[in-house]
Amino acid sequence: MKEPEITAKTANVYRTVLEALPRCNDVRQLYANVYESFGLPVILTDISYHLLAYGGPDPCPDPYWQAIIETGTAAPEVVIDGYYKDGYMDRLSDQTEPFKVDWGISKDSPQTTCGVLLDGKPDAITSVLYTTPENEALALELNAALRTAAEIFLAGKKGQEYSAPERAYVAKILLEDTESPLSLLKNTTFFREENIIPKYVIIAVSLRNPVSGKLQNLRSSIKSHYPRMIYSNQEDSILLFFRSIQSREAVRVILETIREEAAGKVECVCGVSNVFDDLEKRSLYVEQAKLSMQYGLLDASGGSWYLFSQFYSEILAANGTRNLLPENLICPELKTLLESDRQNSTNFYESLCCYLFSLCDMSKTAAKLFIHRNSAMYRIKRCQEIMGVELTDQDTFERLYIGCRIIEHRKETSSPG
Repeated sequence: MKEPEITAKTANVYRTVLEALPRCNDVRQLYANVYESFGLPVILTDISYHLLAYGGPDPCPDPYWQAIIETGTAAPEVVIDGYYKDGYMDRLSDQTEPFKVDWGISKDSPQTTCGVLLDGKPDAITSVLYTTPENEALALELNAALRTAAEIFLAGKKGQEYSAPERAYVAKILLEDTESPLSLLKNTTFFREENIIPKYVIIAVSLRNPVSGKLQNLRSSIKSHYPRMIYSNQEDSILLFFRSIQSREAVRVILETIREEAAGKVECVCGVSNVFDDLEKRSLYVEQAKLSMQYGLLDASGGSWYLFSQFYSEILAANGTRNLLPENLICPELKTLLESDRQNSTNFYESLCCYLFSLCDMSKTAAKLFIHRNSAMYRIKRCQEIMGVELTDQDTFERLYIGCRIIEHRKETSSPG
């Protein structure tokens, strides 16, 4: 069997597999399609080694795979002696990422493998066979993509998702593989039927006390209130994606619903992104939700939800500016002001910076800007109107002060010389 070389065509393995998902009617067709694309034999079995899908040549180069393909299951003695006694099943249970197997019965047929998790527990096993050492990296990456695809199909088969496998497929694109182009999403029936429209908000949920209950039970309760909610499971948290958010009140209602459903069942923390309308930039808002949730887990006050816009300063202090995506370093109010300046050819941002850096001393601000004090007062009033804030509020002042300092620092460090 001649294996393929890693080329530009096969470089983005994850995207290639996801693109194949909506075109395949079942997991068998998907695995056959993957073999045609990459030339590496692939197999999917349940946790007891009953065949679920295979893509590859006939006969298969691995005699143990071939036995499963012919009979539909592995011989009991092979499972006991070849998988349990050599430590393979122990490693499969302990390791969540794909790993290579080149010992035991796989000594002559090196392969990569990993467990397919449903509700956090191994439900199936997917493996990629390779014999050329140069293809090990490709096999590991392909195995990771197949694990995602298998989770989507198997979850849909068990009736855990809406419009399976497309709902889980949509969640993976929107909330996990955020760099994928939206063309992957827009060709799905789910996207067209649900008519996903702005505006959006992302909420990350985690248990404050892991022994307080099961997060999946809470997710099911929330889903009963918001059946069109899109969600994605993480190892210790869930991401929830809501659309048609027309006001801040709509976000508050969602959070109240989550708190009511959690009351007396689990102690959870919600991290809330800003409301947004550009799906291409969804990675920014996924980060906001996750960072807000992580801050909430460390906050001693024991709050229930943490809005990125509200705890912007604290999140920056906890994570540092180098650990956030650049666009998340600018708070929403300043983005609004900068955009207004751009559209109207004004420079209210400069006046705001001067006012904040003068610690709200209007006379000093006017002197530094070389304008009359009344003109300075007008400009600051307009800044407040455009941003929808009151600078007399201490938290607002702090948030905008830090935001302006970050913007000015980035200007200085990016300027020539």
